[in-house]
Amino acid sequence: MQNKIIPIYKIIILFLITLFQFNISNAEKLKLIEISGNERIPDETIIIFSELKINDDIDAKDLNYSIKLLYETDYFDDIKIQFKNGTVLINVKENPIIQSIQINGK
Repeated sequence: MQNKIIPIYKIIILFLITLFQFNISNAEKLKLIEISGNERIPDETIIIFSELKINDDIDAKDLNYSIKLLYETDYFDDIKIQFKNGTVLINVKENPIIQSIQINGK
């Protein structure tokens, strides 16, 4: 029996094919977006800021990017996103509104 050495380029190609298939299999079609925890900011505005769109294929990277975009608005104190069975659940805690400012001094 002869020992065969596999050329490095074949190993790299196999690795890339496996990695590509793994990334494709983790993407799932977005069917519904549900928003909770918001009081002042409309659901539609949160969806627009998240840049998530129904029927898009999304994965964990897309969800992390949506969280980043929502935090960049400075409207939210806390954001949690879950993805289950084609539904994205976005739970937000809005930043409080400054109702009055009092300046003391001479």
